Amino acid sequence: MKSSTTTTEQLLKEGLELASACAQVCQEMKAVKTTIIKVNGVSDLTDYFVIATANSTSHLKGVTNNVRKNILESLKTDPVYQNPDHTSGWMVLDYINVMVHVFTEETRDLYDLERLWGDGEVIFEQEDINQK
Repeated sequence: MKSSTTTTEQLLKEGLELASACAQVCQEMKAVKTTIIKVNGVSDLTDYFVIATANSTSHLKGVTNNVRKNILESLKTDPVYQNPDHTSGWMVLDYINVMVHVFTEETRDLYDLERLWGDGEVIFEQEDINQK
């Protein structure tokens, strides 16, 4: 039994490392309101959500492409899925244990994943400099 617990703990640790790296790239690309939510135990889809806001659809595409590129280079991991349509205002990178959601502001407000997954644990929340 201990080995399965260790395996679960290791997977969560690796997921957090990946989520943190994705969030860092989002911030480096000037995405705002970057948040990491641990949804393990709340969702069967994934262990972590990374949610970030881009200032336009072209910025959205750039942030998502850079997350994919940098994570592939640094962690040798490629998403199993990336939706191709940045014009929707929402792009997803699915790494199985981590899902990266990059939105335009109005699309993020519309879907409000933080509220929807409110039972999850917020691990990281970038301070909104506009609220100071």
